[in-house]
Amino acid sequence: ALQDLGARLTARLEDISATDMADLVESLARCSMPVVPIFARISVAFGLRCAGATPPQLAKVAVAFSRARLADRRLFPRLAQSAMKQLHVFSNPDLPSFLAAFATIGFCHEPLLTAASKVVAARAQRLSSLDLALVAFAYAQFHLVYPTVVAAL
Repeated sequence: ALQDLGARLTARLEDISATDMADLVESLARCSMPVVPIFARISVAFGLRCAGATPPQLAKVAVAFSRARLADRRLFPRLAQSAMKQLHVFSNPDLPSFLAAFATIGFCHEPLLTAASKVVAARAQRLSSLDLALVAFAYAQFHLVYPTVVAAL
C-alpha cells in the first residue's frame, strides 16, 4: 500500500508546493510505520526546489528527515547550500533546530556551521535556553569549537 501511495505521490510531486512537501514530511516523521519510500521521493522533489525554499521550509524538512533518522546524503548538502544564502532570516527557533537536525543524523557541513556561528553570536542574547542547547549539541556533535559560539553559550 505504501509503495502504491509512493508511486501516486511521485506522479504528482511537481504539483505540490514546497510548503506542502515540508508539512508532509513533518507528519510522516511522526508516524511509526515505514515511510522511507515516500521520504525518498519527496527528497528528490524537494532537493530540486531547495534553492527557492524558505527558512521555515528548510528547517521543517531537515528536522523531519532527522527525526526519521534518514541521513539523505544528496538532500542535506542542498539544504545547507540553500540555508547559507539566508541564515540571517532564519527565525531563532528554526536556525538551532536546523543545525541540530544535521547533528542528529551525523552530517557535518562545516561551511554551514561556520556561517551559522556568526549569526548565532549576533543573536546570542535573544536565543532561548532550548535554542542554546540545540546550538551546543550541533557544534559539540562534530567536536567543532568556534570562539563566537562558545562565548554565546
